[in-house]
Amino acid sequence: MRLGPVVPARRWARGQIPGHARTGAKRSLRLAAASRSARRAPENCPGAGSTFSEIREIQPELLAHHFTEADVAEQAVRYWLKAGHQALKLSGMVEASALLSKGLNLIATLPDSIQRQEQELDLQIALGQAVIATEGYAASAVSQIYARARELCEQLKCAHRLLPILYGQWAYHSVADLIKAHKFAAEIRNFSEAQDNTIGRVMSCRPSGLTHLMLGDFAVARASLEQGLSLYDAAEQSSYSSIYATTDPLIFF
Repeated sequence: MRLGPVVPARRWARGQIPGHARTGAKRSLRLAAASRSARRAPENCPGAGSTFSEIREIQPELLAHHFTEADVAEQAVRYWLKAGHQALKLSGMVEASALLSKGLNLIATLPDSIQRQEQELDLQIALGQAVIATEGYAASAVSQIYARARELCEQLKCAHRLLPILYGQWAYHSVADLIKAHKFAAEIRNFSEAQDNTIGRVMSCRPSGLTHLMLGDFAVARASLEQGLSLYDAAEQSSYSSIYATTDPLIFF
């Protein structure tokens, strides 16, 4: 095979540079400038406005990376969380786990504060759902993640955030220890009743029904699952997924 002559770099005039090369170079320069300017005004990077808004909504992981490189940890954590949530919604569980883990690794470098605890709680709850999907209920990481999430929830005194945490703890013990799973299933039901939370009532029927089923209490299991089916509302799918992202509860009813 004959190769054509090598064209020296100096022969490329400005107008001759391939379009894709010019576009890639300009994009790299813009992103580098964004990283440098992040310390000064994170939300007003060069190219802000519609371009920044589009990137923020479509590629939050890109912003997270550049804020991380610029040592603007608070903003970076926010975008790692946003990127993780997007991956969860798209069922990209492996990707979600990686993105959320980056956020948790970064948040460990921040001084303790209410804001940091709130961000960590969001990250832990989301990560728990991704890890259940990728490693299974019985993974030790599931127990550790939800134990830490519950600790944060209690520190922040935000009982309204407890439902997905209880659900995660039930999921782990439904494989590891049915007696403890029964305890968490009852706690989920009591919590949902106390909060007068219809979404919680629907979600509580699954752990109650499945736990009783595995314990051999078939009549109680059937009653719980039938109750969940009667309360289920397809229009609330996004609310159900905020508690348990991996499976529509209707499947279990």
